[in-house]
Amino acid sequence: MTSSQPQGAPREQDSAVTLVLNADVARIGDKDPEGVKTASLSASETDASDAAAPAAKTTNLEFALILLGLAMAVFLASLDQTIVSVAIPAVAKEFKSLDEIAWIGTAFFLTSTAFIPTYGKLADIFGRKPVFLLAVGVFEIGSIMCGASTSMKMLIISRAIAGLGGGGIFSLAIIIISDLVPLKDRAKYQGLIAACFGLASVAGPLLGGLFTDKLSWRWNFYINGPLGAITIVVAMFILKLPHTGGDWRESFVRVDFLGTTVLVAGVITFLIPIQGGGTLYEWNSPTVISLFIVGALLLTAFVLIELRVAKEPIMPLELFTKRYAVSAFASAFFLGMSFFGIIFYTPVYFQVVNGDTATQAGINTIPLILGMVVASIAAGVIASSTGHYMPLVTLGGILITVGTGLMSTLGASSTQGMKIGYLIIAGAGIGISFQSIMIASQASVEESYLAVVTSISNFWQTIGAVFGLAITSSVFNNKLKTLLAELATPTFDPLPLAGDPTLIRDPQFVPTPELLAQVIDAYVRSLSLIFIVTIPFAALLVVVSLFNKRTRLSEELRNAPAVAG
Repeated sequence: MTSSQPQGAPREQDSAVTLVLNADVARIGDKDPEGVKTASLSASETDASDAAAPAAKTTNLEFALILLGLAMAVFLASLDQTIVSVAIPAVAKEFKSLDEIAWIGTAFFLTSTAFIPTYGKLADIFGRKPVFLLAVGVFEIGSIMCGASTSMKMLIISRAIAGLGGGGIFSLAIIIISDLVPLKDRAKYQGLIAACFGLASVAGPLLGGLFTDKLSWRWNFYINGPLGAITIVVAMFILKLPHTGGDWRESFVRVDFLGTTVLVAGVITFLIPIQGGGTLYEWNSPTVISLFIVGALLLTAFVLIELRVAKEPIMPLELFTKRYAVSAFASAFFLGMSFFGIIFYTPVYFQVVNGDTATQAGINTIPLILGMVVASIAAGVIASSTGHYMPLVTLGGILITVGTGLMSTLGASSTQGMKIGYLIIAGAGIGISFQSIMIASQASVEESYLAVVTSISNFWQTIGAVFGLAITSSVFNNKLKTLLAELATPTFDPLPLAGDPTLIRDPQFVPTPELLAQVIDAYVRSLSLIFIVTIPFAALLVVVSLFNKRTRLSEELRNAPAVAG
């Protein structure tokens, strides 16, 4: 999930999903009168003027093809985030690694978020076109490696590589549109690009189920190959953009590679014990304790690097002295912690507990995704037409809290109406929160800060998703193994069922209906715990939302274009 970077709420006729998509973008050339280093995607004044230089004349047909190529790239990168969730049981079956599946999502989101500022700086130095081609190329290589993976570890590494490219695709597509389109028309075309995100959210579970059932889970990644190739061809031969000037070597040293590297290392070091504690390692083991200590030292070093070393830090710490910005960042973080475990494990519920095929699980997940997309659009329209956004943040948190509470009651005997209704409520809360938190972030600072605050808000949202998924998956794995161990007898070993959930309906592993009911109950109780754990995250979102800035958005801010120009 990504967010937008408008100067304010979009106009009523613009797709509200634009705000969700564009958070990866911090517009080139923003200047900070109060001294904040807008390092996310900013450039020096010289680079900014070079980047804004007129491009070569583009015909209507060429522009249409460029828009199609950019839209396809965004669609693929967005699809890659949702299509894989339905294939998780099949992946776990082949690699017998259910306790590691959370890393499939974690690896992608971690790299895609952490390197967004780096892509922006490289676009200033080397130009949009070569860096965009680099991002798509890295994404393609990672996707092919995912499809060809022979182990869970290889798949996780490949997902990290794909995420490294995917993060750049979101950012650069919007930047390229802003280069090619006049200011007054940018929101319209960005809305078309943003619609690809919503389409991918709905299409992902369906295509993922179809590929998994009819071909192989590997085609969820191989599909990116031919479609991505079209984007590369269009960008190489049709996209016309100016080259940047200046000394590349001097510009290159402004990129905060050290800060990015230390931040990624610190977060990963924390995630390993959070996810593996109680399963791969004992919580009081030297490994877990050491990793927590090293993670704390790395994050401390990151803060020092941003304060004293980085010429243009990826996360200007001065913003954290602004209480409204901190409140918005906290809202984004707890939203991230709330939503990704729901999205990741809901298909597992339908496949494992109800015995659905991957395609059926994808279809049954649609109410959650549709609730997100429709509510996000509605929140954008309400905020842009009324100027009120703060109550929407609180409403979104309440709906997530209620929705996850209801989802925790789902069992093998729950009715279809209960499943659809509960998923819609939770999805609506997520969609409203996505949109309104981004607006709250932008409204928390002066206009000159909008680019960097949007980027940082998106960063905390995704980091929250990474931590939330790690925590919920750890709770799920620990609970499931404990409950299955209680069913062990001299003739029945239930632990293989934890690593391969598709075995629960195999008579060779679960020979009697009574035993099958007990195994399903163990899964129900473990999945329920995921949603129960999510409730306090959503409740904290409600609490911190009360501290967001309460002023109404001005008419000028509401009518501003989607990207700063």
